[in-house]
Amino acid sequence: MRDLSVVVSGHGSGDRVAACLESLAVQTLPADRFEVVVVLHGHGTRARADVERVTLGALAGHEVELVDAVAPTSGAARNIGVGLARAPWTTFVDGDDTLAPGHLEALYAARHPDRVAVASTTVPVDGPRAHLAPHRAVDALRGRGGRLYPTQWLVETPFVETLCAGEDTVLHGHLLSRFDRQFTEVDLSPGRSGAGYVMGPSPDLDAREHIAVIAALTCGTQADPADRSAVTNALVAAELADLRRAADTDPDLGGRVRVEELLRGAGVAGVHSLAPSAHDGATDGFALFHTPPGGQRSLVVVAGSAASVNEHARMLGFLARSGYGIRVLHYRGRLKQSLRKLPETHRVDTLPESIGWVESRIGAAGARSARRRRLALRVSQEALRLGRRALPEVVPVGLASPAYGRVDERAATLLAEPGTRVVLDRGGPTLLRTWGDDSPTVRVHELAGLTLRTAASQLRGSLADAHAARGASRVLRGDATRTRAELDPELWTMVAYRLQRAGRLEAAAQLLDDRSAVFGGEACPALVTLQRILTGAVPPTVDVVGAVSDTLRQADAALADDGLDQAAFLTTVALDLLFTRRLHTAEVRTPIVCEPDTFLAPLRESEVCRLLTSRTTNRTPRQAGTSGTGGTEGPDSLRVTVLPGAYPKFAKAVVSELTGHADVDVLDLSARQKRFANTGVDPVTVRERLLSATGHPPPLDLATAEALSADVVFVDWADKGLTWLTQVVPEGTRIVVRLHGVDTLSAWLHTAQWEKVDDVIFPSEHLRRAAAAALGGRLGGVRQHVVANPVDVERYVLPKSETARTTLGMVGWAQQVKDPAWTLDLITALRRHDPRWRLRLIGADVDVHDPNPVERAAARDFHARLADPVVADAVDFVGYTSHLPEHLREVGWAVSSSRREGFHIGLVEMAASGAVPVVRDWPVYAGIGGATGLFPPEWVSTTPDEAAERILRISASGAWDEASAATVETVRRRFSGTDSGEQLRRIVLGER
Repeated sequence: MRDLSVVVSGHGSGDRVAACLESLAVQTLPADRFEVVVVLHGHGTRARADVERVTLGALAGHEVELVDAVAPTSGAARNIGVGLARAPWTTFVDGDDTLAPGHLEALYAARHPDRVAVASTTVPVDGPRAHLAPHRAVDALRGRGGRLYPTQWLVETPFVETLCAGEDTVLHGHLLSRFDRQFTEVDLSPGRSGAGYVMGPSPDLDAREHIAVIAALTCGTQADPADRSAVTNALVAAELADLRRAADTDPDLGGRVRVEELLRGAGVAGVHSLAPSAHDGATDGFALFHTPPGGQRSLVVVAGSAASVNEHARMLGFLARSGYGIRVLHYRGRLKQSLRKLPETHRVDTLPESIGWVESRIGAAGARSARRRRLALRVSQEALRLGRRALPEVVPVGLASPAYGRVDERAATLLAEPGTRVVLDRGGPTLLRTWGDDSPTVRVHELAGLTLRTAASQLRGSLADAHAARGASRVLRGDATRTRAELDPELWTMVAYRLQRAGRLEAAAQLLDDRSAVFGGEACPALVTLQRILTGAVPPTVDVVGAVSDTLRQADAALADDGLDQAAFLTTVALDLLFTRRLHTAEVRTPIVCEPDTFLAPLRESEVCRLLTSRTTNRTPRQAGTSGTGGTEGPDSLRVTVLPGAYPKFAKAVVSELTGHADVDVLDLSARQKRFANTGVDPVTVRERLLSATGHPPPLDLATAEALSADVVFVDWADKGLTWLTQVVPEGTRIVVRLHGVDTLSAWLHTAQWEKVDDVIFPSEHLRRAAAAALGGRLGGVRQHVVANPVDVERYVLPKSETARTTLGMVGWAQQVKDPAWTLDLITALRRHDPRWRLRLIGADVDVHDPNPVERAAARDFHARLADPVVADAVDFVGYTSHLPEHLREVGWAVSSSRREGFHIGLVEMAASGAVPVVRDWPVYAGIGGATGLFPPEWVSTTPDEAAERILRISASGAWDEASAATVETVRRRFSGTDSGEQLRRIVLGER
């Protein structure tokens, strides 16, 4: 059997198949390593004759199979070729294309079961990384040929046979959106060796073909925008970009308006406009709580003056980005640049472009010279041009109507289009009457209302969107009586919350103020308190608890009134306030740890929170024959499914430890739905949990149900994935959870059904105490284990440099919770004693442009501190590195200055290298035995001065070598990867 199958598809009348096959004949990969399957389709015999000639000539000695296929498209022909392929690896070549001589050899050398190798001259390969996530290598997944796949992938996921073009794009969307392809990468390395794929002549896709590709990408598991994978969204965005270019450059398409009509006609959920951000519109989940406005999605804006249109340009731009077709007709003035980018804008023509009778009179006047005739013609044309520009500025719109009503055919055509007429000033009705348009009209107030209603479900949080929302709110505030009669005050609440989450705090404050001015009273109490916190206030704990309690009472009332969506929204805001990062994640004290009974009391007193924490009955049937069936690890091995959580890198060590002892499957929810890729409060999951508690659990596809029917499901992180799992896992499946430090400060710790969990693993005793206190006894029936995070000690044991003894180090330091300012205080104290002391920071730098205002302020304060002459030249920035052990040779003192840690793997890695630990007594957990319970007490200091005194004492006594050796032995004894990994494996597999 050959190693590689090369499937060549071509049209029967093609004239380039011979060149294609001849390029296969000169490949550097030996002929006995690959087979060639040629599939011809369509009418004509020329290609068959060429194949037979080359097979007997240049390809003599190669294994070639020729098939005449009844196949309507290239995709159908390729599927036939895959069915005939006998090798474990397959690549495709179009009959019009040719290959560089080293193409197959380079492609086959890059084969990997979890990668798509790409060798193409059209894909840039000069970046720093050869292996990329699929959504970051979209160009490599579009266009035909030049890729290598496991043949079984193509059997399981064939080409879509109904597409006339773009079949490769759709194949990759379908292949890489499967949950069992979560770790698949795109390998660009073959292209770096010159293994090019040269495409022959190929027409560009037309608009309908692009739309067909988008429709095919967004079917099946990708039909719901909330469920679409990152690669599907990236491919759809690329197709939309091509559609925009085609609409702007091809006059036969009829412009963007016509193309957008075709796009909307396809009925693809979440893809409603050519705007760059007009797809994937429901992924944040807020559309669940407010239905987008119905009716026509086309607006014809009519105004006498461009200034009237410019005044509301931000609202019009937002509606255009949200999928509305906007056309503008105005009489005088000049539109803003942003409005001139709309699909169609037109200033009324008061005079024709040319006056034929003037030109004919000049020609017939018998002027004495051709030069004078040309001069007279030029003067008349310039006068006409100036008149067309100046007349609207000096003649009122009503007086000029007889003129432009006769000469402006484009305005008549524009007004013949369907759409809601939006009149922005007194000149607008005159324009409509001139062309006999008696359609119903709306004014600025309705435009503002439409903007706010659209923002409630589609606002994405850009600065332009924030300006649009503020503008609409100001207009509606200007006519408070009408606004109160026509609009729901919850529109302002919803939009303000969306703006908060996007960091547009000034705009959110404006909307809350306008709501209060128009409707009286205060908006959602939790929303108002959250706004105060996000803008720098630190309200007392009692105020936070009170606002959460009041909001949850509103949610209870909504739930009692059958308002599930309203209850879910209010509960989301309340949880967002209770667990906001500003109160917990970067502080030196958090009431979740210090006073959990008082702070978390609202979760135990509310009906909606009772539902969020209640046990539900699973209706998911256990899939027959999926448990204890053996498999590759043996007939008696257990099946374990691993949910890696929002930060999946930590689960890789668990998968590695279990492999060889069980059949392991990885179910990465974050690659299926974006909401699982973070730990933030998520309205979709809140609503889903409430529905489950009322008897409506989330649906499962067969493959997921089978994965959850394993003997054991191991869940890394107590995040929303655990909440989802405990709603759907079949009865009889053991659940083992490993908590991390941030989990104790998260809302999702409380929404999981802990009654269904068998074992929970903590990396430290203080984290176990914090979680148990926060849950208020809900872990009583769960077996609890403390297992340190495993560290491969010997990997880090390397000789230290001479300067290490006077070098402090931090690993992964660029977050406010790591508090590098504490370390700056420490290095300052040391350098005042001896200027040889240095600080080495390993990992990404803090971001002075971070969108989170707390992190941004901390980053700027840190860099401002570096201007201090004492430390100005004492800090070395290493940046991210994949060679940590080598860099740790330069570090002799391992600093952990964090405000809180569940374990701090970076510190332990530095200690494993022999760097003597300097650990701050993490203030968040100091009261429950945090750092002092996890590490030897001599490692721990309370203040920078205390730490500096210890460092100087050890250095002065010459005891650093002894302290370094003792540190390595302590890490071996307490945190050895072998011991920790074995403990974790035994717990997961239920071994006693």
